[in-house]
Amino acid sequence: MESAALKEALWAADERIVLVRVAHVLQLEVHSIDPRMSGKFLLNTWTQMPNGSTRTVNRMLAAKLSMTKGEIPYDGEKFERYAENAVHEQLAYLVDMHFQIDAERPPTKDDADMSGVQVLRSQFKDHRNEVEESPSYPGLWTMYHLYTMEVDCTGLPVANFASLDFRTENQSRKSKLKYAHGWTWVSWPQALETVNARKSDLERERKGMQATRET
Repeated sequence: MESAALKEALWAADERIVLVRVAHVLQLEVHSIDPRMSGKFLLNTWTQMPNGSTRTVNRMLAAKLSMTKGEIPYDGEKFERYAENAVHEQLAYLVDMHFQIDAERPPTKDDADMSGVQVLRSQFKDHRNEVEESPSYPGLWTMYHLYTMEVDCTGLPVANFASLDFRTENQSRKSKLKYAHGWTWVSWPQALETVNARKSDLERERKGMQATRET
């Protein structure tokens, strides 16, 4: 495992030296204990910002892992802690699937009710690496270390839903809305079909932008 200081690396590919950003991400395959939801897990289909802008996501519940001293190397206990924290942050306040943020008056914690969603069991599943162009830093490639855990939860709806994600600001220590997330129950074939379609759309967008730059 890399040291905490190794947040960027030099990567050799096709006889070139490329600057590569490194990120460690925990993905959660969230299941409900309700027998009606057997074989399905949650897919985060969209995310909305407090200013009202929305982007398509189509990924499992995910959280970035800290690379600070004391967190690396990761182990089972740390993965379980990160999983609990991610579920608490992103699924603690549930709303209707068609919820939309009012940018003039974003919701606060006082407006929301606790969902009562709890993690009953978590189990490490796999670890893989992916290298792709970073969506947040165009032109910069990122090596993602992706760790996946299966998580069984109680308190989840059986229908598709949305959630409010509040985070505490470091300076003011006040909680503010960071995101609204849309969640859909899917089987693995449905998830793969959705993700592959999204990748095709992104590849077409990338090629279109590249062609525009070259003209």
